[in-house]
Amino acid sequence: MFYKRKVYDSLVKWKQEGSKKAILIEGLRQIGKSTLCEEFVNKNYTNVYKFDFRENEDDRLIFTSNFNLDSFKEDLFIRFKKEYNDNDAVLLLDEIGDCPNARAAIKYLLKETNFDIIATGSLLGVHGFSSRKKRSPSVGFTHYCTMHSFDFEEFLWAIQIPDTIIQRIKESVVTSTPLDEKNHNLLKKLFKHYIITGGMPEAVAQYLSSHDFAKVITTNTDKLKEMQGDFGRVLDKNGEVTTDNDLLFRTNEVYSVLVPELAKDNAKFQFSMIRKGARSKEYEKTITWLEDYGLVCKCYNLRDLKLPLEGYENIDSYKLYFGDIGLYIAKMGLETASLLLGNELDSYGGYIYEGIAADILNKADFPLYYFDNGKSELDFIIQDDNKLAIIEVKMNKGKSKSAKAIMEGKSNHHADICYRVTDKNFSIGSYYKGVPHYALPFLLEHIKTKLLKSLIVEPVKIEE
Repeated sequence: MFYKRKVYDSLVKWKQEGSKKAILIEGLRQIGKSTLCEEFVNKNYTNVYKFDFRENEDDRLIFTSNFNLDSFKEDLFIRFKKEYNDNDAVLLLDEIGDCPNARAAIKYLLKETNFDIIATGSLLGVHGFSSRKKRSPSVGFTHYCTMHSFDFEEFLWAIQIPDTIIQRIKESVVTSTPLDEKNHNLLKKLFKHYIITGGMPEAVAQYLSSHDFAKVITTNTDKLKEMQGDFGRVLDKNGEVTTDNDLLFRTNEVYSVLVPELAKDNAKFQFSMIRKGARSKEYEKTITWLEDYGLVCKCYNLRDLKLPLEGYENIDSYKLYFGDIGLYIAKMGLETASLLLGNELDSYGGYIYEGIAADILNKADFPLYYFDNGKSELDFIIQDDNKLAIIEVKMNKGKSKSAKAIMEGKSNHHADICYRVTDKNFSIGSYYKGVPHYALPFLLEHIKTKLLKSLIVEPVKIEE
């Protein structure tokens, strides 16, 4: 079944603009990249040539190191059993990271043919982890577009919730008007279901067909095991897939401590959790691998609460969150899901809701930052309309001492806005705007929309 995904609009825009660039949809494995692209090309092109570089070795052999158009035309005829035709035509290059020669050929194909080119790749395959490739990618001829697993709005689309309800959330994000209790309680329940299910398409499909969270978690557990099978996977100097055994070992070490790392009072990722005496330098490559693969995302500590945030990040101090909340729950198991459904989680529930907030920020393409200087602790920091905004996340009520002190001017630090994200309805407090958990994705969408509008300027008039 094809589900509505936000990246589809990016493909539509790319085609409408007629950009003479390929578009590369990158993201974690099995999040629906291939399905999305196949749906798009089948609706929008007469001639479709699809290559699968991960599953079909013959497809990789078509793109040799001495690639030329005459041979390519012959190979297309043999491969697809039809005459070469590049009119109203597209090359769909699936898992292009597994075929560096195909990436290198993009520039040539765009210059010498009429093909549109759409490529997909896992972050691992795209980035390659090899500095010795024989051929370089087609720099300047590719537009990159990151795809994530289902966000909460896409999840709501999948379960076919009325669009009127989604519009009410978006309106309340702007006005802080509480939703009616019926819809508020409905969305709270659906959001909890989303936390357990996550955004992997197969897990979402399992949820829709069975509404059995044991089956959903089994689906996500299987996905985690498949991903573990990719650990240590790199490209060698010839661009061939191989396994780096040292990277494999260290990646499994880090993976084994991700859950306990998220549940400790010291927010910074501590390598001593892996083993006594472990140092960050030993695991830099491993952390980068997991991050680029898409299984985890980094949240950097800030040295100060000032804009631009990137200028104050401490690259040596960070947290690691799962890139998909459903995979995080699956890693913890059925018991945690049962506690979450029964509202019986104690303080650990706070870590889960912090994890879903990180998931939401990441899927909204916001850089992740927190603040902890030993005296003040703030969950997340973002830029909102050129102002510094705090996002405090609580499972239900909870206290936000640091945020309150900063917003009331009782601290050496300053922030302009505080969003307090809880299970309560929309509200305006003495120092904060209250936002329900389920509305955080829509709040971030509103903030991003304001940012993009602010970057559109009037042409400068030059008088002679």
